[in-house]
Amino acid sequence: MKPIRIFDSMKISGCLLSFFMLVFGTTAFPQVGSKGYKFKNVILLPFTSIKNQGITNNCYIYAMTSLLESELKQQGKADTNFSEMYFVRSIYMQKAEKFMRMHGKMYFTGGGELNDVPDVITRYGLVPEGSYTGLKKGETGYNQMALEDSLRNFLKNLATASTPLLVSGWQKQVSAILDNYLVTLPDSLQITDKRSFPIDYAKSLNISPDNYILLSSFMAYPYYKYFPLEVPDNWSWGQAYNLPLDKLIEVVRDALEHGYTVAWAADDSEIWFSWRNGVAILPDVLNPGPAFGSPVDWNKLNERQKIKEILSFNNRVNEMTITEELRQRAFDSYATTDDHSMHIVGLAKDQDGKNFFIVKNSWGTRNPYNGLIYVSEAYFLYKTVSIMLNKKALPPGLIK
Repeated sequence: MKPIRIFDSMKISGCLLSFFMLVFGTTAFPQVGSKGYKFKNVILLPFTSIKNQGITNNCYIYAMTSLLESELKQQGKADTNFSEMYFVRSIYMQKAEKFMRMHGKMYFTGGGELNDVPDVITRYGLVPEGSYTGLKKGETGYNQMALEDSLRNFLKNLATASTPLLVSGWQKQVSAILDNYLVTLPDSLQITDKRSFPIDYAKSLNISPDNYILLSSFMAYPYYKYFPLEVPDNWSWGQAYNLPLDKLIEVVRDALEHGYTVAWAADDSEIWFSWRNGVAILPDVLNPGPAFGSPVDWNKLNERQKIKEILSFNNRVNEMTITEELRQRAFDSYATTDDHSMHIVGLAKDQDGKNFFIVKNSWGTRNPYNGLIYVSEAYFLYKTVSIMLNKKALPPGLIK
């Protein structure tokens, strides 16, 4: 059975949900808290401050920079704060080139995949936030909708011109649009106490992009082989290594136990992903209880009443059993889509000993857990699109 999604017509990209928080505030997203769920943190790895991506599609960048910052923090190094907008600029330039080579027949937004960040580090390096914020004087947050529209319109017009590739200097025009919205990027940047280059800065931190691997699990492709991740935002045609579903979640648990965090790309559009409650679950709507001593008599409720009660988060409920077939069917039918990327930083248990991943989001801190959300293993199994982590975190057998 597919979990019921009541608000299909209101499906919102997770990378843009913070827009609604900024516009409507707590009137639309009141802070409630998961009244029926109490968590005990079993593993909570070091992580840096939680950011707010604003009105952007850059969640995958925030997830990966957070992972890199956590790894440095885990190594005992001073807290770092990498510039997300440096990656935004670099990725837009690469994406524009791909768009032109595809004759304009390519999905073009600010979105991308987790592997884009290591790819940028390989070619361009990285910089600290203090060296490049991408904010103009007086700006305190990001709104990139106009930037996306401007770049898309310019490139579409260019790609449909009679001799598009003979138009000289179009890359400079793309850079000028980025300058207009994100501030000009200097040739060299003030990093620590001296001027340096982004590639050198990455090397000074011993950050090696080759250390990171993209993993996924879809039975449409052979397991233990690479396959092209088939989602619209995968503009760079990045490939993921395909694992059976039980192995994928085993990798995440094992990584956390050995001190490594995990970047997570998933579908957060289900109504059971409740930012305002700080919990994401995958309830068995047809059989939500009795479970865990719940006082609710579920047999007396119709389906709509059950959904309303589940969404109150007053009571813990039975969750669905996820199979590889169910997961693949959801992906193929667009019930699971590539909406949002976050950062898994720990493992917790609820009152009944069920595992939940502790996930750091990039929507600010205005929820019951100060920007964290507790995600059940059932939700992870059903709604994960891909993960990225350090290869050193992989089990020895899998590395072999």
